[in-house]
Amino acid sequence: MAYNSYSSDLGLPHGTYTKTLRGTVNYVTNAANEFYEFMGRTYTNFLVISTTMVSLPDSVCMTITFEV
Repeated sequence: MAYNSYSSDLGLPHGTYTKTLRGTVNYVTNAANEFYEFMGRTYTNFLVISTTMVSLPDSVCMTITFEV
């Protein structure tokens, strides 16, 4: 299960955004890697500002703050 706090459409205007992933450690790791690959191919100016990960009772939650 993943929650995107921004539109999944291409063509994000210049700005700072967050992406939140929640699930098992393996799911979050794979989803984050896919996100980095996709954004790196789609936006030449893609920059990760910070990442945070929190352990929850039944899963983990990762928030990626990035700029395009």
